[in-house]
Amino acid sequence: MIATIVKSLYGTFEIVDCFDPLVDNYEVELRYGIHMLNPDQLQLDKYDIIVKAVNHDVFDNFIGALPIMVDLNAFL
Repeated sequence: MIATIVKSLYGTFEIVDCFDPLVDNYEVELRYGIHMLNPDQLQLDKYDIIVKAVNHDVFDNFIGALPIMVDLNAFL
């Protein structure tokens, strides 16, 4: 499901970055063709909007540092 959401964003927006510190980045790219950012590549101030698609507690640390966050878990 997340891969479907990401791929639809790829078709809609010029730049789409993906980050999840709990997944194996290599596995995600190999299995789904989605490039994942490493934590050191994440620059929260460069985004117009952030879509939170997974319900990991680790993302609660980012609240307040985010421009606009859409939490898909509230809709699913």
